[in-house]
Amino acid sequence: MSRNKPLAKKLRMAKANKQNRRIPIWAYSKTQRKLRYRP
Repeated sequence: MSRNKPLAKKLRMAKANKQNRRIPIWAYSKTQRKLRYRP
């Protein structure tokens, strides 16, 4: 259960989850699809 995790672990997992987002469409088109993942 999530309430049993320490706060530090929750924050690390939240940060990893935010970093996992796909790159914006404009960045994809600006680099002619060379950039596929977050640098």
